[in-house]
Amino acid sequence: MAKQTALIEQIDSGQDVYGLILGDVLDYKLTESISDPESDTKIVDQIRRFQQQLGGRGERLIYLKGNHELAATDIYAMLKKNGMNDSNRKPLIDSLYRSAQGSYFQQFNSIERITDEQYEYLVDLPVITVGKRSMVAVHAGTPTSALNISDLAHPSQTVLDQLLWGRPSVAMANGYTTSQTQSFLKKIGGTFLISGHTPLNYLPAKGLKNGVSLLDKGQLIFSTGYGAEPGVLSYLAIDLSKTYTSVSELKHKVEIHPLFPSGK
Repeated sequence: MAKQTALIEQIDSGQDVYGLILGDVLDYKLTESISDPESDTKIVDQIRRFQQQLGGRGERLIYLKGNHELAATDIYAMLKKNGMNDSNRKPLIDSLYRSAQGSYFQQFNSIERITDEQYEYLVDLPVITVGKRSMVAVHAGTPTSALNISDLAHPSQTVLDQLLWGRPSVAMANGYTTSQTQSFLKKIGGTFLISGHTPLNYLPAKGLKNGVSLLDKGQLIFSTGYGAEPGVLSYLAIDLSKTYTSVSELKHKVEIHPLFPSGK
């Protein structure tokens, strides 16, 4: 995406643009065929290099924490607390995978690869972005327990779980509703919510269009690192000087673009 959009060059030249990554850069599904198992941590390092290269403008390249970054850093911290080092790392993680909760831990297989330096970076990632006018972006979902901006700046565990693990009620029992999303957006001055996390095949088919899901008028969900068909790996190019009243105003190949020209 950086090459397609010349994003880094635009930021570096002083243009009023931002880049936003919605999380779940880490990990890969065990059912996937991965040519380079270290590709996720290499992407993390590339993001860090871009931010460092941009100097003071590096804050315009925003990497939001996803549930995979949260879980991987929590597990990594636990392993370090229990004495993990380079020599015992593999047997410790193997024993974790063989435990009663092994299938859970295997989802967060970046624990096999991340370094202490990457851990320190990942653990401090932000969890929400509020745009200049109408856009709010999180990894997963609506924090129904948040009452104001302060609750988002210093989230409780409950709010953090909702931001990084939540799914809409149409996809998960006891999930957040569209009315709760509208109420949340009103509280913080937003018009629509951008998120990833929820596979699009969990969502109503009537809202799927051009590889993304329009969930009512207030939320757009698209494939991020763990996206699944019928989603299309996509990116958004949004004019932050414009106030959008609905996600239906975001048009294919105007604001919504396939990540790869082929759309695959």
